[in-house]
Amino acid sequence: MKSIFLLILKTRASVCISSVIFISCLLLVATGSPILGNPVLKDSTFPIGTIISWAGLIALLNTTYLVFNKNGYSHQSSFRLLRLAFQSMLILASAWGLIGFLLAGNWAFTFQNQDEFRGSIEASQYFVAYTVAIVLVPVFLLLVAWFTSPASADL
Repeated sequence: MKSIFLLILKTRASVCISSVIFISCLLLVATGSPILGNPVLKDSTFPIGTIISWAGLIALLNTTYLVFNKNGYSHQSSFRLLRLAFQSMLILASAWGLIGFLLAGNWAFTFQNQDEFRGSIEASQYFVAYTVAIVLVPVFLLLVAWFTSPASADL
């Protein structure tokens, strides 16, 4: 009994920490904070905004996945596919910065009108679609889990 109680406390703490990280990152990005353009190291071209955005995406995925787990959905065999989808999205979010770098050719994720695909406007469209999918798919999966759960049938 004590171990279950500790597990619940750890899960709640993890959800809270992930949520705080996500909201902090969201506020910094949404307000266009000047810190976003500062380089991580003095002479680098790697902006802090990339790390903040990356951390925010991972925190969003982590928060939705922990809520999915906390509500007991992950332990039901009917939600096995949703659990796999959440885990896949967490991997995709973890790779977001690397994919962005491969598409943009730089860590600032700036795209220009050019003939080569890498760093082009066409590559930016793929990057935006990838980013939007990372944000919307977990929310959609959580809604699917919520509406298909036996508890929602009572509503």
